[in-house]
Amino acid sequence: MNNPQQLTFPWSAKPKLIFRDFYTNKENLNLVNNLKDQEAGDIIIQASSNIGKSHLLQSVCNFYNEIGKTSFYLPIKKALDYDPSILDSINKIDLICIDEIDFIAKNDEWERAIFNLINQCQQSTSRIIFSVSGSIDTAGFNLPDLLSRLNKLLKYNVTNLDDRDIEAAIDLIIEHNSINIGDKEINYILNHAKRDIAHLKHILFKLDEYSLSTKKKITIPLIKEII
Repeated sequence: MNNPQQLTFPWSAKPKLIFRDFYTNKENLNLVNNLKDQEAGDIIIQASSNIGKSHLLQSVCNFYNEIGKTSFYLPIKKALDYDPSILDSINKIDLICIDEIDFIAKNDEWERAIFNLINQCQQSTSRIIFSVSGSIDTAGFNLPDLLSRLNKLLKYNVTNLDDRDIEAAIDLIIEHNSINIGDKEINYILNHAKRDIAHLKHILFKLDEYSLSTKKKITIPLIKEII
C-alpha cells in the first residue's frame, strides 16, 4: 500500500455527515471546536452507543476533505474482517479516524497494529482520532503499551442529550434535511419512540424517504407503522 490516497474499501465517510447536522449543546461545543482545529492534536472520543461518535468522526473527515486535506475513516467493527496490514502506510494521510477502537480488545494482532500506528503517526504529521464505547480504561485491551499510549491522548466525553436537547436536535435534522412534517407528527414521534437520537434520526429519514417516493404526507398512521 504505497499510495494511501488511493485506498479503497467497502466503507468510507458518508458525504452527508457534516458538523452542521450534529446538534451541539454547550457541553459538547469544546469537543467539536477541537475536532475542527488541526493543531488540537490526537483525540479520543468516549461516549455511550448511539450518541453520535460515528457522525463526529465522519464529519471531521469530510471537513478535512473540504479544506484540501486527505482523510481515512476506519470503522473497526467492519475492518476486523480484514488483515491489520490495511493500516500499512496510512500514517501518510493527514487525518485518520478510527471508530469504536474497543472492538479490537483481546485481538492481539490488531492491538499491536494500532499501537504501531499511533507511534508512526506521532513521528509524522498525521493526526489520529479514535472513538470508544464507554471509556478506554474499561475497553479491556490485552496490550498494556496500547492502553498507555491511548491514555496519553486528549480525551473527550460526549455528554448525553436531555429532553430539551433532543427536541432541538430533531428540529435541526428536520430543517437541514428539508423534511416536510408537521408539529403534531413530531410530537407523536417524541412521545412514542425511544428517545435515542440515532433511532429518531432513522425514523425521520425513513418517513421522509417514503413521503418523497409516494408523494404522500407524513401522517400519524404512517408513523405508527414505522415505529
